[in-house]
Amino acid sequence: MRLFLLILIQVGIGFAVKFEAMVSSSALNVIHSARTKNIHIRQCNCNEMNSCFEEAKQQALECLEPCFREVRRFDLVRDPESLRQCFLTKKEFVNNLLLCFQNNIRACVEPGKESKSVPSADLTVLIDRVEEVVTQQAEVFLRTVNSPEIAKVADAAKAIGQCLKTCFIKEKNPHGFCFDRIKCMPYITDRNARRAVRQCSRAISWKKEIGEMCTCSAHAGLGTLTNYCGIFNLMGR
Repeated sequence: MRLFLLILIQVGIGFAVKFEAMVSSSALNVIHSARTKNIHIRQCNCNEMNSCFEEAKQQALECLEPCFREVRRFDLVRDPESLRQCFLTKKEFVNNLLLCFQNNIRACVEPGKESKSVPSADLTVLIDRVEEVVTQQAEVFLRTVNSPEIAKVADAAKAIGQCLKTCFIKEKNPHGFCFDRIKCMPYITDRNARRAVRQCSRAISWKKEIGEMCTCSAHAGLGTLTNYCGIFNLMGR
């Protein structure tokens, strides 16, 4: 039994290291692909950046409520409300994670200081690229586990993600995003992006939080997740 636990922990540690590297690499690819060639814009001051981030988080939260109803189409659990509560209990975790990145990416200038001209970015392209990266990683995971039950969960998650994207872009920001309206953009260097990923993945107990959400979802009816929750729970201790 001890040997089995040690193997699980070693697998978990290896996954955590790869996960951090993967997130860092994916984040850089997303940022680079969203930048518009030969178009520059004023760099936001920190008050402007924080205000736009807070607006985006609130809009995403407002979109989550109606979009979570997509779960019902896939008949995953008898009581979707119990599953919804598993996600709602992690709002503070998600907020802390986003706030950590917001505070560590060093993408703005202090209010009162002169802003410089920085490369502009197409935020719709950025959202599209995030969707592509998540889809690619999900496909790799599904090929690895080769489970029809997990594939059904992934399809439901994809439907929720597409609903959130549509809601965020077309319903909440039909005339442009906050940064477009105030005509400025944060500027995230590669070095600061890597540093923020490294600091926040270590400062936030994401393994513990994901393990708890996994267990909660399994108890809510997604029993197929049980075998995958153990690794996160062990890593989070």
